[in-house]
Amino acid sequence: HRAVFPSSAGMNALRLFLCRIPLVVFCAAAAGAQEATPTTPPPWMRDAEKVHDPSTIIAKDGINRVLCTGLGISVLREQKDGRWLREGRIFPEGGFPKWHEELVPGNRGYLWAPDVHFTGGKYLVYYSVSTFGSNRSAIGLVSGVTLDPASGEWAWKDEGPVLVSEKSD
Repeated sequence: HRAVFPSSAGMNALRLFLCRIPLVVFCAAAAGAQEATPTTPPPWMRDAEKVHDPSTIIAKDGINRVLCTGLGISVLREQKDGRWLREGRIFPEGGFPKWHEELVPGNRGYLWAPDVHFTGGKYLVYYSVSTFGSNRSAIGLVSGVTLDPASGEWAWKDEGPVLVSEKSD
C-alpha cells in the first residue's frame, strides 16, 4: 500500500479530463434527463468524473482506488483507460451510525473529505459529518480490511467520532 502521486502524463490526462467537464455538462443538458432503467446505474454511481475532496490514491495489487465526498463516501477504482468508476460506498443508504444525527442534526448522509490510511493491517478512514452553514460538525472514523467492495471481506466498523465541534465553537 502506497500513496500514488500523478506523473506529468497523469497530470496532463487530469487537465484534459477536467477540460471535458463543461462539454459533458452541456451534452447532458442537451440530451435531457435520463430515465432510470434496469441497466442505468443508481445516481450515486453516475458521473464518477465529478468528485469533490478526493482522498490520497491508494494502490494495491495494481489497482488504484480513491475515496471522495458524497452520499456515504464513494469508493472509486481507476480503469485501464484512466477513467474512474464508482464501485461502492462505505456507508450504504440507511446504514449511517446513529451518532451522525445525534451530534449533527440535519445531516442526511452526505459525508465530506475522506482521508484514508493503511496501518496495522487495516484501512482507517476519517471523514467529516456536517451540514451546510453550521459550525456543528464531527470527524468520524471507520475501519475495514479492504477497499474492494466486491471482496468477501468488505465491511466497515464505525469507530465513532474523534472530534466534535459545538454550536458555540
